Amino acid sequence: MRNLNGTPTATEEGVLAFGSLPLWFIGGNAGATQAEASAKLLEQTGQVAKVGTQAEYTFTKSAGKHLTEVVKRGENVGQLARPYMKSPLTIQEIMSTGKGIPDAYFKGGMNWRVPSIYRGSQGIWELGINPKTNVIYHFNFTH
Repeated sequence: MRNLNGTPTATEEGVLAFGSLPLWFIGGNAGATQAEASAKLLEQTGQVAKVGTQAEYTFTKSAGKHLTEVVKRGENVGQLARPYMKSPLTIQEIMSTGKGIPDAYFKGGMNWRVPSIYRGSQGIWELGINPKTNVIYHFNFTH
């Protein structure tokens, strides 16, 4: 699939780079690289990297507290616990997998649960977002 201006979509770029698997499926490495680059830029300049015309996302207070959480044990000590939260591409790829399910409590909220691999572990992307306002109230990868 291509954008209206003829450039490849993120999904097509993922397919071109990684074969027939969609980017969200193998995004553990590709998505993490983008997220880590965004996290470094955020630390240095206070800005999140933008790719093309991707949407900007904001977080509720409870979801936002995970943006700066660091790993305190294991092999990733000192790194951001959820670097993918700063990756608009990861968010868009999750949302592109289907329509999502309306949230019973968060006004205008939609929920996605998408099987994937992240950092070599199989699991589920969980995304709760109001797609009209781009406010994220839940974003996690569970094993």
